[in-house]
Amino acid sequence: MNQVLEVTDPIRVGMRDISLGHIGEAMRKNPETKLKYASKQSGISNGWKKWRGEMQGLRKAGAIGKKQHVEEQFDELLRDNSELNGKFGHLLQDFRSTYSEMEPFHRARTYYTEAVGVNVELFRVAFRLARLVRTFQSQGETGYQTNIEPNLAALNSFYAEYDPGLDQKIFAGIMEKYFTEVNASFLPEDSLKRVELHQGDYAAWAAELYGATLFADPEKLKKLLEGSPEELVKALESDPFYQLANELNDAYSTKVAPVVNEFTEHLNELQRQYMQGLIEAFPNKRFYPDANGTLRVTYGKVAGYSPRDGVKYGFQTTLAGVMEKYIPGDYEYDVSEKLRQLYDRKDYGPYGVKGEMPVGFIGTNHTTGGNSGSPVVDGAGNLIGLNFDRVWEGTMSDIYYDGALCRNIMVDARYLLFIIDKLGGAERLVGEMKLVK
Repeated sequence: MNQVLEVTDPIRVGMRDISLGHIGEAMRKNPETKLKYASKQSGISNGWKKWRGEMQGLRKAGAIGKKQHVEEQFDELLRDNSELNGKFGHLLQDFRSTYSEMEPFHRARTYYTEAVGVNVELFRVAFRLARLVRTFQSQGETGYQTNIEPNLAALNSFYAEYDPGLDQKIFAGIMEKYFTEVNASFLPEDSLKRVELHQGDYAAWAAELYGATLFADPEKLKKLLEGSPEELVKALESDPFYQLANELNDAYSTKVAPVVNEFTEHLNELQRQYMQGLIEAFPNKRFYPDANGTLRVTYGKVAGYSPRDGVKYGFQTTLAGVMEKYIPGDYEYDVSEKLRQLYDRKDYGPYGVKGEMPVGFIGTNHTTGGNSGSPVVDGAGNLIGLNFDRVWEGTMSDIYYDGALCRNIMVDARYLLFIIDKLGGAERLVGEMKLVK
């Protein structure tokens, strides 16, 4: 948990600060970019919000201190029980030494996945073509030709929503962070030499790369793909961006990933032993299974919460709150004219309550990634909303659940009906539903 709080989450947030800053600026300046990047910005922002909230929640809950207290109790009990000590006495020290040895590798892994796997878009083209080259090398002309059409379709889709100038700016910021924060022993020597040649001017390096790569010219790339595989391989071998992508991937795959995988496997085994040790050491204590990533049903109650001193949030929001956030033309907070008119007239149909239009509510349900869109039902089995998010502090619940802080966020079924009926004019759909009052 401490490694998440002090290493991985700060790295992820910091890397995405860079890309989100450039994307947000570009979207505000250009409506076309706003259209192209709205979904991408949302995807990058989702993780950014999760990890920021995770750090806030873990600190607010004092989660590390509470986990350490359990470890101290466990350690104390083992000292008084030779049988348990013989079985589990090595665990805590083994955890500490393993995490300590793992940290630099885990740090390098996090920087790599953020830099190459998420924030710089052109790496996706490079790795897609690298897979195509490997297919040709392993399956020959037949395998290559079989994969041409899917790759052309994917690349057409990619370039239709791609801004090379924006990606170049993101590359410069991300690579500066990557090459200055990751231990040089985990980085490719040839790439380090190129950074030295540019005297740390990452903007100049980015301009050179994006100006020289064939990936900057989708039509030229398309013609190469439609030609012989030998011509494509020859062109890629001399392409500077393709070379960089392969160098970074090779360095990560040989110097970082195998070690991280080995540490992770060892930690998983230690965790299994530790859980068994806790169960045996505290036979009267209730332990819960890790349900992250599983199909599950979770229950809770509607409730507000207090994230910090002097601040208290109620359990429900209304359309008035939507209008308070309204910013004309803003890519996140614009509101349609028809919705504003409905609000001004308080024309909520049968869905409003005492002159207000309920929009969202929060509860104590323990949700996780993948629960967005899940139905929310009451005790009688009626659909009362859809789950879609967690509060800032509640994003820590995959690691540590605190009933005082963790809240899931749901859209009210009455608001869904209002949008379908009054805003969308699709009252026929409402007519097909059984509404329970």
